[in-house]
Amino acid sequence: MSPASGSKYYYEIKNESEIRAEIGNKKTDNQKKSTLGVSYEINKDSSEYFLVNLSYDKIHLYSKAGSEETDIDAANAET
Repeated sequence: MSPASGSKYYYEIKNESEIRAEIGNKKTDNQKKSTLGVSYEINKDSSEYFLVNLSYDKIHLYSKAGSEETDIDAANAET
């Protein structure tokens, strides 16, 4: 693998899972979702070794366990 210096790559990774169960008279509904955006930039140093700069562009996490919900989005974070 020999990527050109200055090459840029972007990956968006999504994951989602849901578990619904009913045991006796008790029901449960659990959900987990995540979205991650990652940028890679490849350059070379003065010795021609590769330098990789990794930046997280998007971080969004969501979970629901019964009636309890958590929604965290880095875009809404205080700076």
